[in-house]
Amino acid sequence: GSRGWLKSMQARLCAVTEQAPCPPAMVRVWWASSVALLLAALCSPLALEASAGAAEEARQGRQSQDRGGRRGRGPGKMPGGLGDPRPADSHVQDLCDAVCGAAEKQLQATGWNGVFQKCVAKSYASQIVAGTNYFVKVDVGSEHYIHLRIYESLPAMNEDPALAGVKQAKKDDPIEFF
Repeated sequence: GSRGWLKSMQARLCAVTEQAPCPPAMVRVWWASSVALLLAALCSPLALEASAGAAEEARQGRQSQDRGGRRGRGPGKMPGGLGDPRPADSHVQDLCDAVCGAAEKQLQATGWNGVFQKCVAKSYASQIVAGTNYFVKVDVGSEHYIHLRIYESLPAMNEDPALAGVKQAKKDDPIEFF
């Protein structure tokens, strides 16, 4: 039966590791890793099938986009890609407030000689990574706009938002990955 098989595998494991008697913890580790390998072997055909389906959905999404279809969420949206632009909310404004000073200094260090008169988030798109990247269009006053990339870590990390990138922009520039 199954106990006989388990005992023979335990004996083989102890022979390979040259430990007698075989510690119970080693048997548990071996058992857990064997189950994990078995599950991986059984699930890999399903994963391949799912990724083929996702590739087909992406291909169809690109074709509909080429024919004037909407960009962003939907059948053609790639996981981890940039979402649709949407109006900024209070959370996005809070993120901008946290990094606007650093963004101003970074732009000035590259030769920009302006000063932010305000820092008002207008719209944004987000990208889910190991946390969230926010790509934000910001009105800094005097008809000047910038795009910020702000990284917000996962809540469990308990880290402040970080400025990951800044570039000068125009009011009508689309929000894109940079």
